[in-house]
Amino acid sequence: MFLSADHPIESIQVPTDAEAIRQALVADGAWQDPNAEHGRIQAPSKARWTHPSNEARYLTGVFGMAGSLRRASNLLLHPFLQKTFARFGGTPNLPSDKIAPTVSRLQKRAPREATFDLRSERDREALGLLIVKASQTLKNPMDYITYDDLKAG
Repeated sequence: MFLSADHPIESIQVPTDAEAIRQALVADGAWQDPNAEHGRIQAPSKARWTHPSNEARYLTGVFGMAGSLRRASNLLLHPFLQKTFARFGGTPNLPSDKIAPTVSRLQKRAPREATFDLRSERDREALGLLIVKASQTLKNPMDYITYDDLKAG
């Protein structure tokens, strides 16, 4: 491989996961030229910056244990683990009977107030009240789970 006819590439460095993600989401398209010719147009960047979260190391650990993205997703999306995570309170799938009361409260407010203006103290308090009422109807997450519960679940 050559950078140019006079300058061969001396080495190729495989990027880390974080570098590859940063390139894909931030750097790729960061220097786009909207006035470029047809063949040279790049899509704009998808994000301004990226930084691994505190939980990134856990996901990296699962990838390492599983060996591939497909096997990691099969592991994490297995029904047993989904039920176990849900028992700990970690589920995006809220039961519809828990959502309905909040939807009803919002519908009652809709004729008077079509939108919430987050710059308004009154609207922030009203929205906060709806959120607190909704959260009180949800089950508290578990702090721990026993081995016997895991075997039974």
